[in-house]
Amino acid sequence: MTSTHPPLQHVAPRSQHAVICGDEDLARRLAVELDAVCGETATVVLPSRRDEHGGASTS
Repeated sequence: MTSTHPPLQHVAPRSQHAVICGDEDLARRLAVELDAVCGETATVVLPSRRDEHGGASTS
């Protein structure tokens, strides 16, 4: 399959900001590594506990 879009002539520079969805250990480690190694800001989007999609409640 081939794309109907023309090839990119110029790729815009990266924004130095990543968005990570999830609360697994991998998501946390990725956020730390992006900050420490790449100097990128990372926003981690966590599942909602109110909708019972997050981690177990401690209360």
